[in-house]
Amino acid sequence: MSGSLPDAADLIDLKRYPIATPGSEAGRNLVTRCRATIDRDGILILDDFATARAVAAMVDEARTVEDQAWFCVHRHTVYQTDGKEAAPEGAPRTRLVTSDKGNVAMDRIPRDGPLRTLFDWRPLHRFLAAVLGLPELHPYDDPLAGLMINVNRTGEQLGWHFDNAEFAVTLMLQPPRAGGAFRYLPNVRTGDVAEDAAVLAVLDGDETGLIDLAPPAGTLVVFRGRDSLHCVAPVTGPRSRLVGVLSYAREPGQRMDVASQMLFHGRVA
Repeated sequence: MSGSLPDAADLIDLKRYPIATPGSEAGRNLVTRCRATIDRDGILILDDFATARAVAAMVDEARTVEDQAWFCVHRHTVYQTDGKEAAPEGAPRTRLVTSDKGNVAMDRIPRDGPLRTLFDWRPLHRFLAAVLGLPELHPYDDPLAGLMINVNRTGEQLGWHFDNAEFAVTLMLQPPRAGGAFRYLPNVRTGDVAEDAAVLAVLDGDETGLIDLAPPAGTLVVFRGRDSLHCVAPVTGPRSRLVGVLSYAREPGQRMDVASQMLFHGRVA
């Protein structure tokens, strides 16, 4: 990966994940397995997706721009609202949790670096679309939120929530030394009293059915977070949790609204 622009094919373990040859038997089998997994579990975890050399380069890149993250503290409900909806006191839509994290915006991530190269690689777009059962995917057309690096320092976390987006794609760059587990309760967004009961149980500390993940560096995760309640536990220890967030959409031209850009990046672009 010498030179100004790394080759995307060198960033991924293509022997294990032959996404560059989707028409091959190995490529077709990979998509079939991955699609069955995410349809069943709501999550797909691809260990060692990025090569060790690629991970080292991405971590170096992330550490270089980590201090350019915009940090915010956000109080919200699990539905990403302000809790002021008309609902009985104590109902899930009135209970507030805290998220505090930093975001390195896409325009702070080197255009010719390994993470941006991976994000822009069309064979990855086609693979993700096939796994998600979509005709095509397009990189999120937002100069700040298309590609981000999430930064959680000591004591910082993501509170319990459902995603607004249909799915999320993340690449673990640097796990913290301790804490920072990704926790989720799968497939609980049912739109009925069972959903309310499940959400309240989690908010009240019931850990029944929770799944904890602490993926190592280089792990790609595709997650249907609109349906599964999830959080990132507080980081402990001196090393930040650094995660690449690769945002794609069904349609081209998708962007964050101005309020979200201000909240998560402190500026509008």
